[in-house]
Amino acid sequence: MQEKFFSGLETAVEILLQEFKKRGFKQSCIALLLARKYHSGQFRKGGEPYLWHPIRMAQLALLFPGITDDIVATILLHDVIEETYQKDRLNWDNLGIRPDRASYADMIAQGLPIKSNIRESVILLTTLPASNETPEQKAERKEGYFDDIDRRLESIVTKLFDRIDNLLDAPGNLSREAIIKNLIETDRQLIPAAIRAEEKYPDSVELIRSIRTILECLTCVLAPIYEVELDVDYPLPDKLDKDSLGRHINKQLAAANCQELSKKILAILTRRMDEAIDAAMLQCKELQHPHQEK
Repeated sequence: MQEKFFSGLETAVEILLQEFKKRGFKQSCIALLLARKYHSGQFRKGGEPYLWHPIRMAQLALLFPGITDDIVATILLHDVIEETYQKDRLNWDNLGIRPDRASYADMIAQGLPIKSNIRESVILLTTLPASNETPEQKAERKEGYFDDIDRRLESIVTKLFDRIDNLLDAPGNLSREAIIKNLIETDRQLIPAAIRAEEKYPDSVELIRSIRTILECLTCVLAPIYEVELDVDYPLPDKLDKDSLGRHINKQLAAANCQELSKKILAILTRRMDEAIDAAMLQCKELQHPHQEK
């Protein structure tokens, strides 16, 4: 399994670097090499090298009209502070050290040789847990996080791509409870933040709305599988299959008056959505019938 994850990772890095150079995305070139350095030795819940997560996000983002060098650079670096903090925290716990979270985030960000607006966006995308944090404190921290996430265009766009990739990757890799939490958070906090951003950044409204619409499609498809009641009554596709999902996404994008996205984007999204739905249904079935013979 590890060989499958590692094979192709360096090739993906090289292909992205070539694409960045072709587009003149200098910040993204720097950011990709930094992400490779900082995420070295870090892994996702499913066992894959962590770097695949920002790479997938960047690959998808590059297909959208209106994407910029600064947004892609932010995408590539968005988890650098959080994941480095989690790795360092293991040593601190053993030593009884409790560093100031804001100072730590600022220290890592200032060490990134990139433009200041990208560093600011990465800090906005960072939320570090306190030691012995209560559920109430965590909820307050998260609320503040989503209140601030639209302070920069780069941070809100990155968070939308981040949530799309996380929800597509979650079934089978995260617990049912964690997935439910992410669906509720998307519905009640992230999507409202995206709507605010559409008003705040009129020149990028089509980009934000198109990503938000895709996230809404994914959320409304997964929510019924996990028996999550959403605050917003999103329209559902006729069936939970690849063809129906593609038509549904196209229909919702048209209803949102978004520029029609390329067939390549829809092919990537519907394939991954199809896989996520299969994994979600299997996960919920196994939870309902844990002793059923396979």
